[in-house]
Amino acid sequence: MASVLTTLQDQIVTRLEAQTFFSASPAITVLAENRRDLLTELAASLGKLGVVAVVGTPSARQDTPSKHSPPHFSRISVVTAIFENVLLNRAASGSGQPGSLVAEAVAYYLTGWTPEILGNALLIEGIDPVENDQYAVHEVTHFTGGAITELTRQ
Repeated sequence: MASVLTTLQDQIVTRLEAQTFFSASPAITVLAENRRDLLTELAASLGKLGVVAVVGTPSARQDTPSKHSPPHFSRISVVTAIFENVLLNRAASGSGQPGSLVAEAVAYYLTGWTPEILGNALLIEGIDPVENDQYAVHEVTHFTGGAITELTRQ
């Protein structure tokens, strides 16, 4: 079994890519942070279509420290960042979907969905604009709780 957190990240990418909003032509690229060469893929996607979604590596927190095993995390959070090159994205060659709408689509398709790896539904925390000198950026934050029930080396 791979890492619970990276498996969650992969399941989120797969979930978004399966939605017509993301897969219809022209398809909106969904990338996983910390996979392959993210900067090159991000630049290529933004240069081609003008918008891309990047699913961040989830984080896990426990509100009350515990020595019990397996660890159960009271909060597992994941941020999906939407990067938009506004001039390119809203031109005829772009997706035509504003970054804010892509962020809302991420919220729509993930909120209430239960990833197989955790068995608990994702809840929405919010959609926030992020200051960026180069792109329009929106972050969509979801959270849930869960346990790491089994670990094996890869």
